[in-house]
Amino acid sequence: MTRSRIYLLAAAALIAVIAALFASGGLKLPSRDKLIGVAAIGGPFTLTSHEGKPFDSKQLAGKPFAIFFGFTQCPDVCPTTLLEVSQHLKALGRMPTS
Repeated sequence: MTRSRIYLLAAAALIAVIAALFASGGLKLPSRDKLIGVAAIGGPFTLTSHEGKPFDSKQLAGKPFAIFFGFTQCPDVCPTTLLEVSQHLKALGRMPTS
């Protein structure tokens, strides 16, 4: 038997063992909430305003809002996205103040 054939058979056997473990429930992937690095999306937040003052989600209560995080050195995607956001804002028109 050639070396490449032995490696191929070993890889096939390994894949078969892993597939059998998944099928039998002996091997499970971690649930999404237990993975490291999963962002908690939504909920209250506190940011720093362009004036350097704290700004939190309580100030936006009852108002629709969108937050965009761009970069100071972002030559292609950020300007394009900001243009799209500004076009959407124009299409929405002036929002009534309360």
